[in-house]
Amino acid sequence: MEILAEIVLVLTTIINYIIVPKQAYPPFLFSLIWSCVIMYYIIAVNFFQLDVNALSIESILIMIIGPILFSMGGVFPLIKNYSNKAQINTEYEELNKKSIICINFLFYSSLLVLPFYIRKAFELSVSAGNTNFFIGLRFALNKENEGESYGILGYFLVISFVNLILRIFYKKQLNNKLYYILSIIITAVYFVLFTGRTYMFMLVVYIYALILLKNKITKKHIGFFALSIIITFSSSALLLKKGGSDVDTFTLMGNLYKIFTRYLIGPLPALSQFLGSEREYSYGLEMFRTIHAIFYKLNLTNTQPVGLVKPFIFIPFSTNVYTIYYQYIKDFGYLGLSIFFPLGFFHSLLFKRAILRKNGFYKIAYAIFLYPIFFSFFQEQYFSLMSMWLQIFLILGVFFYFKSQTKNERIVDSNS
Repeated sequence: MEILAEIVLVLTTIINYIIVPKQAYPPFLFSLIWSCVIMYYIIAVNFFQLDVNALSIESILIMIIGPILFSMGGVFPLIKNYSNKAQINTEYEELNKKSIICINFLFYSSLLVLPFYIRKAFELSVSAGNTNFFIGLRFALNKENEGESYGILGYFLVISFVNLILRIFYKKQLNNKLYYILSIIITAVYFVLFTGRTYMFMLVVYIYALILLKNKITKKHIGFFALSIIITFSSSALLLKKGGSDVDTFTLMGNLYKIFTRYLIGPLPALSQFLGSEREYSYGLEMFRTIHAIFYKLNLTNTQPVGLVKPFIFIPFSTNVYTIYYQYIKDFGYLGLSIFFPLGFFHSLLFKRAILRKNGFYKIAYAIFLYPIFFSFFQEQYFSLMSMWLQIFLILGVFFYFKSQTKNERIVDSNS
């Protein structure tokens, strides 16, 4: 059955590329990623004898239906005012003084708060009672319902991230290597002390997406992307001692490979096992957890929001990630799969505006929102990260508001 799914997904990928022969086309990428993941599952199980539970027919059908619905939704924005002959608009509007001041404000605010963020990280790690700094910090940040977090300082992680992605996008116009390098270092420190890999992977996908928009992907770019993902994953795993401690290099690399493989294909059998279990519909409590959490804090509801950390199951190794499909099915059953049609529509609309318009907002939005597509095999990243998306686009909204002011005012001195 996995072979049949692979054939269908390969055909879907080919059809998507025929419809829009551009590498940045979201339905093409979505079906391609799922085709690659299932192919890797087939190889790992049948050739490398990976000990993992088999996929049910039900789960395989869902993995086929999702990309098909996504692809169907992705066609609609292209019906009007789009042609495959249209040239990709690689230009974008210049920055003005107000927008430069805005970027610099993001830089200096994240820099000034960084020492307090570091101090808070040490306090959190000590509170966990673990001798390893990063393991203690990770444990403290993952505690549920105990209020362990960076508090208001956590918002500066997002501020630092937005500062960096803007400086990457407008690198030529800003033309200041010192600020650029410092922004990378500052953001890297925030990322490491966050202990999660979300922002790290998002940054890698963002850079790759900007290259995709130029429709000039080469083997070097693919190699860069794969190597960046592996390095990011491995460095995080090493910091948290997931590869084991006090082991030789060969054993360590073997352990990291096993962990990487489990993270890559483990969510598939996890979804299969979830589908085979008895379950009650959540009716939006999973998808709209952020809104529910806000209502709960404001005492507008007595029902506690669902946990961010999902229950662990054994497949036969332990995992608590179930692919992008988990929340939608948990909330609304198979009807929840219909969400992939509007998601495909949304991504294709961003794609269309990113390649045809000069406005940098659409190019940045397209690039950032590719992250949920690239990691759809892992877990849901649209609604579960709603708070993060709101913060990012609130800051971007302010930046592009200032950028839209005094359009005739251009850069006088870009040494900032």
